[in-house]
Amino acid sequence: QDEDSAAGQRHLLRDGRMVTVVTRRLDLSAACLSAVKLVIAIVAADYPRRSGVPLFNLAGLQRENYLLRVGGDELVARATSGQYFRISPVSRP
Repeated sequence: QDEDSAAGQRHLLRDGRMVTVVTRRLDLSAACLSAVKLVIAIVAADYPRRSGVPLFNLAGLQRENYLLRVGGDELVARATSGQYFRISPVSRP
C-alpha cells in the first residue's frame, strides 16, 4: 500500500508501520507532522521536528543503490558494493 502524498512517498512496512520517504527539503515538516511512524530523508535534514517522529537522514550516503532495513530505533543501509551503514535518527543539536 504505497502512495505518493504532498509530504513524500509513503510505504507500508511488513510490521504495519507507515514510513514516508522525503525527496524535497520543503516536504520535511509536512512529513514529520503526518500520521507516520518514521521519516526517511534523502535530502539534508539537520534536526528532528517537534512531532517526535524519528527522522533518518540519508543525504550523506554516497550515490548508490541501497537496501534499507528498518529496525526499532535504527536503519541499516546495505549498498550494492556490499558495505553496511547503521544510521541513527537525527538528534537535536
